[in-house]
Amino acid sequence: MTSQIVGNLMAAQRQSLRPPPRKEVAAVLRTFFESLSEATPLTEYDISFANVALKYVKSQDAQDEKVEQIEFSETELHNVLIALTSGVIKSSKANEEAKELADMILRDLTSDRGNVSDTLDESALMRSPYAELYIELLAAVGQGDKALKLVSVLDPIDKVAKTLWLSLLNSTAERRQESEFNKYLDAMLDGDVRLEPQVLNMLISRIAGLGLTTAARHLFEKTTQTGLQTSHDSKVAMLRLCIRSGELNWGRPIFDSLSEKGAEYRRLRYEWSAAQGTPTDEILEELEAHLATDSIDDPGRPTLTTINGLVKYANTIKDPDSAEKYLALVSKWGFEPNSTTRLVEFEHYLATRNIIMAVQAYEALHSQPLPAGDFDSALEALQNEDTMTNEDSNLLNKLLVTICSMEPPNYDLAMNLLDTLHERTPTLESGTVAALVGLMLPRGEYQEIHDLLESHYPVFSKEEREKPRAVVVDYIMDLDTETMKAWYAYDMFRHTFADTSINTRERIMKSFFARKRSDLACLVFGHMRQMQDTNFRPTADLYTECFNGIAACGDEKAAEMVHNMLKLDIYVDPNTRLLTSLMLAWANAGEAWRSLQIFDDILNTVEGPSYTTFAVVFRACEKFAPNGQPFAMQFMSRIKSGSFEITKEIYLAYLGAIAGNGDYNSAVELVENMEAETGHAPDAFT
Repeated sequence: MTSQIVGNLMAAQRQSLRPPPRKEVAAVLRTFFESLSEATPLTEYDISFANVALKYVKSQDAQDEKVEQIEFSETELHNVLIALTSGVIKSSKANEEAKELADMILRDLTSDRGNVSDTLDESALMRSPYAELYIELLAAVGQGDKALKLVSVLDPIDKVAKTLWLSLLNSTAERRQESEFNKYLDAMLDGDVRLEPQVLNMLISRIAGLGLTTAARHLFEKTTQTGLQTSHDSKVAMLRLCIRSGELNWGRPIFDSLSEKGAEYRRLRYEWSAAQGTPTDEILEELEAHLATDSIDDPGRPTLTTINGLVKYANTIKDPDSAEKYLALVSKWGFEPNSTTRLVEFEHYLATRNIIMAVQAYEALHSQPLPAGDFDSALEALQNEDTMTNEDSNLLNKLLVTICSMEPPNYDLAMNLLDTLHERTPTLESGTVAALVGLMLPRGEYQEIHDLLESHYPVFSKEEREKPRAVVVDYIMDLDTETMKAWYAYDMFRHTFADTSINTRERIMKSFFARKRSDLACLVFGHMRQMQDTNFRPTADLYTECFNGIAACGDEKAAEMVHNMLKLDIYVDPNTRLLTSLMLAWANAGEAWRSLQIFDDILNTVEGPSYTTFAVVFRACEKFAPNGQPFAMQFMSRIKSGSFEITKEIYLAYLGAIAGNGDYNSAVELVENMEAETGHAPDAFT
């Protein structure tokens, strides 16, 4: 949901302004709800917008009974619940908002129209047709333990209870939460809930197919411990998982339990041999021998599934040479490639960066074979497709990332494919956006990057946003990047990545100091200084780092600018460390007198001067030549009269101040007295 109306509503609530008309917000919500389907998981951005909008509409209904009540149909509300359970929500804030949104909807669905309760009656909900959805939702928003409590009190032999237990296990597995899955499975078995053997075996196959090794092993072991017979299909699924994950020792008993005369055993043994390290050529020799001699009707004869499995395994262990050899058997022995063949082909060609063949493999999934090596035909076919599934989108995102990472990258092909994707999918994956940003940055296409990020960045989760952000930050901080290119990239960055932490901004600032461009570094600092949110404003430590950078560059204008910022900053209380760095900045900028004036401010701080402060004071006195010697002698008298130890570093700084002001006789005398004063004899450095 990217409606300007809802955006205006959120802005109005933040700034206490008049919100948009209630009917307009409701109309946007209705359009959004109607557009949802099971294949449309909500983004965290959508969840936040929908939550704010629905709360607003309902609060207006409750405040004014005279206003016409706005109701959404059961189908519209049901669509939202389905969408909420379809995606994987990542941030805790989005989880909370998703739960709030679902609670509002479920109160509507389970209450009498016109008499909606302010609280969700969970006991009534568990007896309603929405119980299964609610359990799935709790698992989706990170409240699986709450779902566990709700299902644990149900009758263990009740059919509905078993369905809800299965929903909890499935939803947890979909989110790849293996430890939680194991916990819920144990709780189910401890509660004497017994799923039918067929259901358990299907669950084993599903968990194994998801690649959840720990959960699948636990489920398989628990199933056999309860005395249930695992099916042939579940054993095969587990064995394939063991091969993919390298759990060969654990999988050995399963492999041995398959009948040597069985067809599946004879087919799987090739993958098993590959996993055991048998050379590819030996496997090929045996395969071809059986293909040549076994009858077509022989159930144990190697099939296309056998070859697909071998290619997939080779892809998994990143062995493109073996994958190529196995794929060659498909045409050699007259097999008709199926969708699995095309998928493993696609993965193989991506790994070998054979983009033309990868596009052809993708198109073959849709039964659209293309002329070999014809990029234009490939792209034209992609653009002419009417529909795109989630799997299609994932594959093309992978393809686009690979194109962007080629050396040299094929920019035109990447842009054409980007246009194709944009026409038929609302958002790209964050990794794809990051790859595109990395491709476009060296070309200076800052406006295009801004436009790309503007349409995708808001819908990404906090973790997803980090991928494109990191690409831009790395580009800016790379000292091999031309300075002005880095600056233009930063200028785009600060407008697009407004939620960037102060630590990252500090790193960018320091990178410009490293380039000896204190003017640009201080502009970065100034942008932080202008932030309204105190979480993004400079701290005392950040002022210190900025003044240290200015000192390294010896920039008087920069020192003046940031010093003035400090004077007007009501949020920062200068401490000794900060003021010492300010002294150093003025001293290195050739303004020793201004540097020495700050010492009085340090005396008024709670901490008082530090050893570093005195070293900087003497540094300023050295640069104040020929008038700095009296000040240096005065400061040394203060040190001696106080409780400070005369360290070697302090003594050498004082010596530098005296020598720097031209009093060489006194300097020689200081060298002669050094060991007596500090316990350290003069060295070559002295």
